[in-house]
Amino acid sequence: MVYAAGEQGTLPSRDLAIMRLSPRPLRYKLWAVIQLMLWDAATAHAIPFLPVPASTQTADGFLCEEYAADITHANDRYGVVVMDDIWQRFMKHELVAAG
Repeated sequence: MVYAAGEQGTLPSRDLAIMRLSPRPLRYKLWAVIQLMLWDAATAHAIPFLPVPASTQTADGFLCEEYAADITHANDRYGVVVMDDIWQRFMKHELVAAG
């Protein structure tokens, strides 16, 4: 989060002109940790974990620009790829309930 000095002290800034992003390596590492945590939670409850489709990622693991709606969100084209991935896994019986 970016902070700017305000009348009542230091407040979060929403001014895009002064906002700075965290460095790419840090953003990737945080995303990777979250993915591992989601995988752990899913497998602990016998729920299949669907990773980000490799075809939507750059060589360094970021979302390809064509699938990005903004800096943190994917777009509808990404959704189509994910839905296709789900369908392909279902057809291969990879998404069968455990138990």
